[in-house]
Formats: sequence, structure tokens, C-alpha cells
Amino acid sequence: MTQLFKKEPTNEIFIKVLNTIGINEFKKEHSFRKKDLKNLGTVEKMENLKIELSEYYYPCKAKLYIENINENKCITILRQFLRHFGYNLISKEKYCGGEKFIVYSLSINHHIKSPKEVIIHIKS
Repeated sequence: MTQLFKKEPTNEIFIKVLNTIGINEFKKEHSFRKKDLKNLGTVEKMENLKIELSEYYYPCKAKLYIENINENKCITILRQFLRHFGYNLISKEKYCGGEKFIVYSLSINHHIKSPKEVIIHIKS
């Protein structure tokens, strides 16, 4: 396996992680800010996934990444799962009205020949 995951992450857990940041329909282009994570309640949603996430991480990594979850750790967890499925999370600094913030965008990792396909169905 990898140095991070003891068990191969499934599409199901990947979709749950994506749902914590408000991605219900996976498109190649999606962007968000930390402020958006607060509005979506991402930390609370990720806390609810803690037990499921711990099944995939090695215990030493679980202690590091899924204990005391905050917005930064949510972004890190998302980045790790995206990377596993052949995507990247790119961050860019932006300024608006004298305020600096970071915009995070999903993109395909072009170094991998074909990213793993993920299909998300929206439940009514």
C-alpha cells in the first residue's frame, strides 16, 4: 500500500470526503475558500467521518491527521484523497478589498496517465 493509507481508499469514502466540502457532483473544476468550509460545516462533517477515515489511515497517521480536526486538516485530508485518485488541490492567493485569502481548486494530476474514475450520484 502507501505510506499514508493501510487500506486502498474506496470511491465511497472519497465521495464522502468530497461531500464534506460541498461537492455533490464531481466536476473537473471546483474551487472554494476556508470561509466556505466554515459555512458548510466541513469540520463537523469530517468529525462524523473520523471512524471511517481511521480504517484507511495507519494509526500513526490517523493520530496526526484526524485528531483535533480543523479547516487546515480538512484541506489536508481532502488533498491526500484527491492525490490518491489522480487529482490535485491547487492553492492560489487572492486579494479582494485589501483582504488576502487562499482559493483552492481541484485539478487533474497530469503526471498520472489516467485518473481513477469517480462517479457521484446525487441522492434525492
